[in-house]
Amino acid sequence: MKTILTIIFILIAGAAGATSLVCDCIVGADYYVITGLPATYNASHVPADPTGQYGFRLDISAIPVGTYAVRYQPCTTLWGCSVPSAEFKFTRPALLQADGACKVIP
Repeated sequence: MKTILTIIFILIAGAAGATSLVCDCIVGADYYVITGLPATYNASHVPADPTGQYGFRLDISAIPVGTYAVRYQPCTTLWGCSVPSAEFKFTRPALLQADGACKVIP
């Protein structure tokens, strides 16, 4: 039976406060191939999370503003890669702009 795992987009509350893209842990995966991200991320060989908490954990805090449709493939060194996952879509919004000035009122 084909299992479709959902990639989840979470905010990791760590010292750096980095936004990370993670997926469920897949037993036996050595690395992951992730498609749908900008080429600057070089996501063609993302190592499996060494803690085993996630399948992979990829810092995307510097990703440009835009909408992304991401898929991943778990891979092993011996057998290669499985079929791609279901598509996961997310949007990186633009930073908020202040429209007016602040003031103190009685």
